[in-house]
Amino acid sequence: MKVWCIGKNVSAATKDAFRQEFDHVRNVPELAGKIRTFGNRYYGIRLVGSNVARLGITKIGKRG
Repeated sequence: MKVWCIGKNVSAATKDAFRQEFDHVRNVPELAGKIRTFGNRYYGIRLVGSNVARLGITKIGKRG
């Protein structure tokens, strides 16, 4: 993950920081109630191999 971040010129997040940011995204009105958690597992997500869904986050913790 760090290599990908360096290539994109963004900072890598710690697991806790990523979890907090991801939980914030879960509360976006379009996603509210669609992504569920059980312990440290998330259900209702799908990873895609393109830039289909962009949330405007350029640096971890900063929203654009």
